Amino acid sequence: MVEQSTDNDDNSLRQGATSPAVLRREYQQIEPVIRTFAKKGLTPAQIHGALQALADKALFIGRVPTLRTIERYARSAPMNREESDEAWRPVDADYNEAALVLPVLGYVIWSTDGRIKSITKREAEWIAHVLRMVPELAQPDRDSKGGIPGMSLAVFLIALDYAERESTGEPTEELDLFLALGPWRSDEAREHYSELVERGFVPPARHSRFLDSHISPVQEEYLTKREIEAIRELDPDGVRGVHPRELAQIRAEIAESDRQKHEEDRQRREADEEDSQEGAQK
Repeated sequence: MVEQSTDNDDNSLRQGATSPAVLRREYQQIEPVIRTFAKKGLTPAQIHGALQALADKALFIGRVPTLRTIERYARSAPMNREESDEAWRPVDADYNEAALVLPVLGYVIWSTDGRIKSITKREAEWIAHVLRMVPELAQPDRDSKGGIPGMSLAVFLIALDYAERESTGEPTEELDLFLALGPWRSDEAREHYSELVERGFVPPARHSRFLDSHISPVQEEYLTKREIEAIRELDPDGVRGVHPRELAQIRAEIAESDRQKHEEDRQRREADEEDSQEGAQK
């Protein structure tokens, strides 16, 4: 089934996130993801749907770009897959490789609502290689208080970046330094990495902004009024901020509240119609 999308149906109408500076930060964060998804063969509409799925799960904080914006980014990311890049199958893989790759693939399938459900052998090799280089990245994402939401998605994006650079001969220095400095390890590590990038000592990794959205407190400028009200109930003094995992729960509760209200309104309308029909019959 072909996915339909328009400029008006995306989740980009978040109140408060309207200034040009905010938009630039959001699009810098998501642009590499759009390009990666395009290179995986997703159409702009499928990319829009995948980004919406990430936003619904609070794995992407901010606006989902319009379809027109996604189309523009996707056009600048031509397909670079070689014909020799066969699809990866766990039954053909080494046991140790499969044990590392399957959880990442499963998480990517879940987080994109099935829009990405396969990888190539070369991509799988790089996923396993990244996790062997930095074993701490092989941690659970869902239902784990110790895990970082979306870490497997970040591993997937980093691995695909390595795979692309391997095929094009592009240097991998920024990725190497990102993994070496480990900004996800603590607030201090994240601040140290950000400082090195800002001072020009370290080039920013292509997906570092996306990963940073998983480990940093969410700023109010990316939220709706209802989300802000719910957050203030959790953190009335505004001291610690809210993290993506908590935001995902807040959004789920708001969505359930809206669903219940919609159902109550429907039942009320049906009851009013029945009363009206009975009155007319009398």
